[in-house]
Parts: sequence; C-alpha cells; structure tokens
Amino acid sequence: MIGTSLSGYRITEKIRDGGSSTVWKAEGTGRVVAIKVISEEWNADGAKRKAFQQEGELTKRLRHAAILAVLTCSQGPPRPYIVMEYFPSENLKFVLKNRAASLGTKKLDVLRQAAEALAYLHSQGYVHRDVKPENFLVDPACRVRLIDFSIALKAGEKPAGSGKTEGTPTYMAPEQIRGEAVDGRADAYAFGVVVFEAVAGRPPFVGSSFQ
Repeated sequence: MIGTSLSGYRITEKIRDGGSSTVWKAEGTGRVVAIKVISEEWNADGAKRKAFQQEGELTKRLRHAAILAVLTCSQGPPRPYIVMEYFPSENLKFVLKNRAASLGTKKLDVLRQAAEALAYLHSQGYVHRDVKPENFLVDPACRVRLIDFSIALKAGEKPAGSGKTEGTPTYMAPEQIRGEAVDGRADAYAFGVVVFEAVAGRPPFVGSSFQ
C-alpha cells in the first residue's frame, strides 16, 4: 500500500495492523492524515463491512475536540476506508502501564477530556458501548481523543441478534453483558471502571475468567 494514493493522500508508512483493519500514515494537500483500511477478511463479510462503513459515517458527523476527527469515508478501491485526523499518541492503557508518571498532575485533566467526549456523544443520541483505556488516545501534551465506534449504537437500540453480547467484559455494565439495549448509563459505568483503574492501577473487578 505504501505509495498508493487514496482520496488525494499518498500513503507513506504503516501505523498499526489489526484483524479488522490496517491504519496507514498518509500525506497530501498540505496535511498529514491517518487512513484506516478494512482488512480483506472483514471486507468479505457483509455484516462486518457494513459495521465498518457505519462507524465511519457516524464518526464523520461528530465534532468534538476530544473525539478523533474523520475527514471522509470511501467505498474504495481497493476496499472501504476512513480518512482520519493524524494524532501521534499511545492509548491510555499503555500510558498507565508504562509511563503513568508522565501524566503527573494532568491525570484528572485527561479524565475530564475523556468524560467530555462521552458527554458529547450522548448528547448526539449515541452510546459508545466499548469505553475502556485502550479507546482513549493520549499524546505527550496529554490531549485526548476517543476512538473506535465500531459497536456504537443509538441510545436504546438493541444490538443485532438476540442476546448478543458486544464489548469488553471488564468494563461492561450488567445490562450490556445481558445483551440488552443500553443508553449513556452503560458508558458511564464503563467510564467509572476506567477512572478506578487510572487511580488504583487495576480495574475494580478482576478474575481468572469472564464469569
């Protein structure tokens, strides 16, 4: 992909490779961006491809300083992709584990920014449903960006599939674990777990299994 041009941006290097997508750094029109390209495996699955496209369309409508900005979405070629703000950073989980001291007195400010991003999302009628430290990016200046809206839904909307559980168990509210429709309170619960972990250095509930 390096050297390929997508939406006028030339890909220069790989940022991250995952099962669902690959994120690339690209340059063009006087700016640097990140481009998230769906993987071939996910693209071949109609439901996963639709979820990827919905994530891009939702995030493109959001305008908040602490939410990673989406500039445009495309159906491809080569595959559907999302052009995003380039935000060199680590996620909060990494920061807490490897350089928590670097947050210093700014830890509360980082958490405040994260909370404001969620409050804005809820004001737009959506629930993130996967609030966890990995989904908050924190740069060296302690600026925050909320990411990964792949399982976000409108508040009160029931997940597809009867009783389907989506999310990260450690941070999920009981009603979300049961596969019920949720609203912003489920995100608030998850954020409380994030705050506890940021302060205590571990989640409030730990165990050897999901149960």
